[in-house]
Amino acid sequence: VHSHEAAEKFLKVALLHVGLGPDQLGKSKYRHDLNQLVVGLAGRQSKYSYLRKPAKELHNLLDSMNARYSSLKRPMKDAAEAFRLARHCCSFVAQQIYLDKQRGVPDIAFQIGSFYIDSAGRQYRFC
Repeated sequence: VHSHEAAEKFLKVALLHVGLGPDQLGKSKYRHDLNQLVVGLAGRQSKYSYLRKPAKELHNLLDSMNARYSSLKRPMKDAAEAFRLARHCCSFVAQQIYLDKQRGVPDIAFQIGSFYIDSAGRQYRFC
């Protein structure tokens, strides 16, 4: 449950980052469905379509949102997989927001002849 919530929060932050209004996040489409959150993100910036598979797998590990409000026993294997999938989603979102900030634009906007720095601080020239 906590892994699902973490991924959901990061995906919602990404939606805010790409221009979705805060008042739209609590609405049914973007409420707790990781799949819908990724669809909304990918519709605004295609790089987020990379999260479709891990978000779907993580969402499928949680039978229903009722699990947030009750105590359900889960095998350790499912817990470890949920943590891995959530970490994947959260780290991808965090890295994309960081890179957007470094580039100064919200999405990939490479220009021929310009230099770019990756998240490890290496500099590249886009030819």
